[in-house]
Amino acid sequence: MLKKLFLTALTLLVSLTSMSENAKWAWGADDSWYTQMASEGVNPVYNSQGVQCQVPDLLAQYGFNAIRLRLWVDPQYDMAETGGFCNLEDVTTKALRATQLGQRVMIDFQYSDTWADAGNQKVPKAWEAITTPDGMAEKVYQYTLATLNSLKDAGVEVAWVQIGNETSNGMLFPLGQFAIDGVTTSTRVDNYISFFNAGAKAAREVFPSAATVCHLNNGYDLDLYKWFFGEIAKRPVALDMDYIGMSLYPISCMDWDKDSPDWCQTSAWASRSNQCLNAIAALWTQFGKRFLICETGFPNSWTLSAEGGASASRSAMEAKCNDDVRAFLSYFCPALQSTGVVDGIFYWEPECNYFHNYSMGALTLDNRPNAVWDYVREVSDFGHVESIPLDSTDERISLRDGKIYLDGEEAEGRIFDLDGSESEGQEPGVYIVIVDGFGSSKVVVR
Repeated sequence: MLKKLFLTALTLLVSLTSMSENAKWAWGADDSWYTQMASEGVNPVYNSQGVQCQVPDLLAQYGFNAIRLRLWVDPQYDMAETGGFCNLEDVTTKALRATQLGQRVMIDFQYSDTWADAGNQKVPKAWEAITTPDGMAEKVYQYTLATLNSLKDAGVEVAWVQIGNETSNGMLFPLGQFAIDGVTTSTRVDNYISFFNAGAKAAREVFPSAATVCHLNNGYDLDLYKWFFGEIAKRPVALDMDYIGMSLYPISCMDWDKDSPDWCQTSAWASRSNQCLNAIAALWTQFGKRFLICETGFPNSWTLSAEGGASASRSAMEAKCNDDVRAFLSYFCPALQSTGVVDGIFYWEPECNYFHNYSMGALTLDNRPNAVWDYVREVSDFGHVESIPLDSTDERISLRDGKIYLDGEEAEGRIFDLDGSESEGQEPGVYIVIVDGFGSSKVVVR
């Protein structure tokens, strides 16, 4: 009994430590595609002035303080869908850059060689010979342990470990699949719990302060979440999770959603947003777990809400999308924060403009940041300041009356004191100025 009480207290202490270190609001982005975009030479990203930028730097400059990265076991087995990216080597490169920029990192373990979602949880090819639940749980543990140790050895700091992606019917099908042909069995639920907890065990051993995340899709669907976590609650072993992660896309805009009454009606974002908020309140009351919005997205240039509907010009549609996504974020994010039980939101692939036909990135038609980026910049207090020697100056950058100038033209950017705190830059002194897409420099104001 004393041993059980000690272990319970230890688990609670680990959970509270994770919460205290991760409770600062995450203004996050899942930018997993950017290395593939660069490799394919498509979807270049520009700042608001039309200067081509590196995606990680631009995200940091706009205030994104957290990065989520999907990880596939061996994506070479589905090159058509993955391009071979998002393997450990690729994820390490991106995660290390985020760590260097001072951003917190979430690793999204999909435990597959390709896209994993509610209906697709394909076992990695190298694991196909594993046919027993115990064998699969051990494989999940060993793989997660080795992966996180590799990231740690490379210098990556991990804040969250997401164990499975959109696992609303389990993962690693069929062993960990809750319902098959509408029939749920306790054995498969138990299998899923063992798989999840194996990943959580590895996470806690390598990154003790990292929080574990159980991620489901359709954050507006309370019945789905109550069914999923209700099935788990019936079982004798608890799920070792710190957060319930949700995907919430407030607008239907995919081909299979065309029968939805709000299909591509970007002005209709409030319905699913409020359903998600209601679900969070109910689930918190029932299960007592904190939340992260692990994925959200919004059409960037296609909507039926613009004047003229489907006949509207593309520019008119883009302008309407911009207005509506700002309205969505301006309502949804403060509402999430006011619950007191949500610790962040991650925008899915904001650096995209129809890359691989994905229509909910956050770039304009000319590949510049849209209102999503502007909104985050306005509300986030995060801004990365590169270490600049005091003799490092660029005469093209100057400050006058608190405004930034590049080559004599007013430019967008951020101003910091030498201690890294943001400044208005109006008093005499030495400042660090970051110009979007250009770089940073020491600037003296006399």
